[in-house]
Amino acid sequence: MAPTLDRHVVTAVLVAHDGARWLPEALKALLTQSRPAQRLVTVDTGSTDRGPAVLAEVVGEDQVLTLPRTTGYGEAIAEALRQDAASAPVPEDESAPAPHADQGQDSRKPRTEWIWLLHDDCAPDRDALDRLLRTADADPNVAVLGPKVRDWDDRRVLRELGVTVDAAGRRHTGLDRREFDQGQHDGVRDVLSVGSAGMLVRRDVWEKLGGFDVEYGIFRDDLDFCWRVHAAGYRVVTASDAVVYHAEASRRGLRGIGMTAEHPARRDRRNALLTLLANQPLGRCRGPSSATCGRRSRTPSSWWPPNGRAWPARSCARSATCCARPAGSGARGPPAPRAARACGAASAGSRRAGSSCAGSARPSRSASPPTSATARTGTTTSRPTSPARSAGSSPAPA
Repeated sequence: MAPTLDRHVVTAVLVAHDGARWLPEALKALLTQSRPAQRLVTVDTGSTDRGPAVLAEVVGEDQVLTLPRTTGYGEAIAEALRQDAASAPVPEDESAPAPHADQGQDSRKPRTEWIWLLHDDCAPDRDALDRLLRTADADPNVAVLGPKVRDWDDRRVLRELGVTVDAAGRRHTGLDRREFDQGQHDGVRDVLSVGSAGMLVRRDVWEKLGGFDVEYGIFRDDLDFCWRVHAAGYRVVTASDAVVYHAEASRRGLRGIGMTAEHPARRDRRNALLTLLANQPLGRCRGPSSATCGRRSRTPSSWWPPNGRAWPARSCARSATCCARPAGSGARGPPAPRAARACGAASAGSRRAGSSCAGSARPSRSASPPTSATARTGTTTSRPTSPARSAGSSPAPA
């Protein structure tokens, strides 16, 4: 028997920005879900097209939150969740089975709050939310779920089923260009990240981690958030039976970003590097987690954001950096540093300057230049024997 979904309370948040071209279909798909969301908050970030009029016609003018054109996606979500409509009381599902008389009213499962993030250029299948919630029921440790993303125009083409990055921050989906969906990647899989279009997030985890970092504005804020979810000990998974069609209008340059004059590719690259600096573990672990992966996390407050705001402490999570793959991908996330590089990239410069890596058996060499006589004539001078050579051991190669 199919599990009941009465314990889930879903708040759908749709952000629109110059999306009148896609908005009617996106709204229709959202409002005709087989398992509807209990709450809906719509946001417009200074659109100059007919987008605000379309939203007002469908949900009512007083139900549309209007923000400045320079508002980023993460900030728009944060403002939407502060509205009264995002926390309105939801009555109990009358269709749910009533508890037995001897069990009392507390026998029902506790209700779980979810946030469903949607773009104005994405349209979920009619049963997308239902499928996502059924996948979430399988494991209470799942905090973020992402759907299978197909192309808006050619709906046979796969766009995304989980996302990872390489050591340079380049985004990888594990899919070929214009790969058709034939069920070859179906299944529930743990991944490093999922895109924000159609992302379903447990609300308690969202609030615990502070949601999307508003400093990103646009691009890679979903990657940074999912990375933090892994570090907090939760799972990020994809549910391939939930499908969302996405135009990727901002990434493809089909509309202006509005919040910045930067080229989309430049903004994406900038945020990718900042995400790596903030989240990529460096060096060796210190503490109980060292037996697991031999690394430690780096606190990002000194790197990003520039205002020094402290993020929640991040524990070492190897699965969030190396072991989580998108469906069908042979590529891993950012690789773990080799044991020989345990002292970190920062020590490379110091070794070149003459100092040795901490814990190395090789003694430091003198960094002083050769004498002027040696430099002029090319003659060699006698040097004192190093302790390592006198003991019969040769220093490790540089």
